[in-house]
Amino acid sequence: WSPPATAGTRKNHEKSWISTDTDLGALLQWTRVGMPEEAMHWKSWLDLNQKASWFPEHITSRWTDDDMCFFVKDIPAPRVLNAGSGPVVPESFRCDTKVIPVISVDALAHVFWDLYDGLGLVPPSFPSQCLLEQLSRCFPKNYFHVVHVRNALDHVVNARLALHELLEVT
Repeated sequence: WSPPATAGTRKNHEKSWISTDTDLGALLQWTRVGMPEEAMHWKSWLDLNQKASWFPEHITSRWTDDDMCFFVKDIPAPRVLNAGSGPVVPESFRCDTKVIPVISVDALAHVFWDLYDGLGLVPPSFPSQCLLEQLSRCFPKNYFHVVHVRNALDHVVNARLALHELLEVT
């Protein structure tokens, strides 16, 4: 994997998402050490928890501890983002009889796709490839009604920019 030729630029902004030597050092460290360690963690977790071609609902429903129905109850056609999703992503969730679709993204989605193939997993939904620091390059401004992040901000290179991008697409 290598960043696209346009990496480091943000639409409608002249500033790079890698704005300091510290950010660049963090990105290099993440690429050399963090990404392989995270991939091995998820390979081990997926392998240990795999019982069939995918996981039972009691595992896949753990993507949030929040009452998501509370946040979307007054929205006719809500759009929900599960940012920094990891490999076990929800396809949707239920609010009474209403089914709410969930879009999941992760910087390591490309790694998860390979893990699914290697372990013979068939997920009902796949995470899309997108860095939290570049969400506005993946989605329009104000696209989502609700964004959800769980245990992912500590895996980004620039947390302040990631938070800005989460707000930008909400």
